[in-house]
Amino acid sequence: MLTSHPVSQPVSLPVRDSTQIRHTFDVVSHNKGAAVIGMLHSYLSDSVFMGGIRHYLSEHRYDSAKPDDLWRAMTETAQRSNMTIGVKSLMDTWITQTGYPVVTVTVRETHIHLQQNLFTILPQNDTGTVWQIPFTFYTSSSSAVISHLMKSKEEVIELPEDAVWIKANVNSTGFYRVSYDSRTLGRLHSQLQGSQPALGPADRAGLVDDAFHLARQGSLKYCDAFTLSTFLMKEEEYLPITVFINHMMNMIIKFSFRGEHCITRLLKEHLWAILGRQAGAQRWEDAGSLSVQIRRVKLLEVAVRTDRSPASEQEALRLFHFWMAKDGDYLLPSSLRGLIFQVAVMSGGHEEWTYLLQKYCHCSSSKEKVLMLTALCHTKDREKIQWQTWDKNNGMDKEI
Repeated sequence: MLTSHPVSQPVSLPVRDSTQIRHTFDVVSHNKGAAVIGMLHSYLSDSVFMGGIRHYLSEHRYDSAKPDDLWRAMTETAQRSNMTIGVKSLMDTWITQTGYPVVTVTVRETHIHLQQNLFTILPQNDTGTVWQIPFTFYTSSSSAVISHLMKSKEEVIELPEDAVWIKANVNSTGFYRVSYDSRTLGRLHSQLQGSQPALGPADRAGLVDDAFHLARQGSLKYCDAFTLSTFLMKEEEYLPITVFINHMMNMIIKFSFRGEHCITRLLKEHLWAILGRQAGAQRWEDAGSLSVQIRRVKLLEVAVRTDRSPASEQEALRLFHFWMAKDGDYLLPSSLRGLIFQVAVMSGGHEEWTYLLQKYCHCSSSKEKVLMLTALCHTKDREKIQWQTWDKNNGMDKEI
């Protein structure tokens, strides 16, 4: 069953109550809306897109407007730049239809065969939905980005020269997934294993993300997704690492809750085999750029969640106990506070959990409270799963 909805609701369907308001302006409307606008921006080019925005704002600065007014402004600006494109017809396929597509790519000699279908995790009957997809790619023969507007269910693109592989959806700017034929996927994997990969960080991350989503759907074998991920053993960029860790952690959590301990252990072993060297080398500190800090947090999460780095776990506990001894008057690494709290709850005992709960109840910072509450939920003590409140005078005294 589809659980999504279009970004744009017809004007003929008025919003009458708060439930409809939440449905109309929910995460799908905002996040998908932002994604398709970003895709349009990339397809039109920065100068045309920003020119269209200025044209739209100038025409409607003292008036109300409809989505079609924006698309019209974009189309007129594109035409002045000698681009023949109907922005409204393109965008209508994205904002008035439910879901998003997966493009199946099959490379045969100098031809790319494309087929688009609705992407869903659960099996669906063919809806016949067709999007206008700004399909972008480059090849092993040329790093120049080629753009093609796919308007039909199936299309064929002729390559100017032979190519060992192609990488579609450049920098993941398109709001669609890509499913490669097995030979092309294998050649991409071989290229990534080389000393100087031609794929940028966003393309490497997109390749991993698509592979694990397609494996979850069943259209790609999990063994192929795991094999592809082995290139991350030498990965240094935070984006591909973060995408991979997120997929692995989601699976570990899912199978752990199901009591599938053997599968959980194997997943942890694979995660540690890929990123253990980097995870074990991380220090519990704030240093470097934002991307370096994000990478450090994710790798230290691997170190403590796979039970393979006792030294990392002990260092996090040491920092928490020092913070306890100072009654919270000690500056923990800001990017790692949440993870330190979680390690203290998971590896500590009643004293650590109770102290953090007390701090949570007296904390005035909403951001800090979220970190503490998240950590408190990581307790392994079943009796603490039932939430309890604090009485300021008598301590914990009643269950909610």
